[in-house]
Amino acid sequence: MSLNNLLATCANAAWKLVIAEEGRTRCAALLASGLAAVLLCALPAVAQQPSVSATSVERGRAHSDLELTRKVLETERQAIVSNAIDLTEEEGKAFWPLYHKYQADRAKLRDRVAALVLSYAEAYPNVSTDEAAKMTKAVLEIQADEIELKQDYLDDFQKVLQSVKAARFYQLENKLDAAVNMELAKSVPLIW
Repeated sequence: MSLNNLLATCANAAWKLVIAEEGRTRCAALLASGLAAVLLCALPAVAQQPSVSATSVERGRAHSDLELTRKVLETERQAIVSNAIDLTEEEGKAFWPLYHKYQADRAKLRDRVAALVLSYAEAYPNVSTDEAAKMTKAVLEIQADEIELKQDYLDDFQKVLQSVKAARFYQLENKLDAAVNMELAKSVPLIW
């Protein structure tokens, strides 16, 4: 599958999330923090053609595409959050700087996931026992760090938002993350 096909797959997946709000249904882009696109794009034809490794030119082009896609997806994710949480002007002034700091911290976790997926794609289907053990441990460490990050920010979000809006924000984050993880899971082949 080409990089363009992977980008198209991600774009198609982006329109699957539907947010129900006050009896109205709105379609929103499923662009959860750029993770799906970054990770989908990080799986070039390596998974289908394990004997062929990407050249430095292909990797450079993929990196550029990933960065552009990540920026677009982060913008669209912010639009989803903005549409789903009815912020007052005062709440918005306090929320958005905190949100951007939170997303910057999450980006570090996404970078770790992307690096891990790239390593897996390069090793697939000949993943050694040691590699499999290290990758499994790394995935669990990233998941634990993500939970810790969310817990660290909870008090801050509850200070700038009403508790109900903070809870809605966390629900939205969880839904977006679940949808992205589903798309990623469909793209990453099982280890053999």
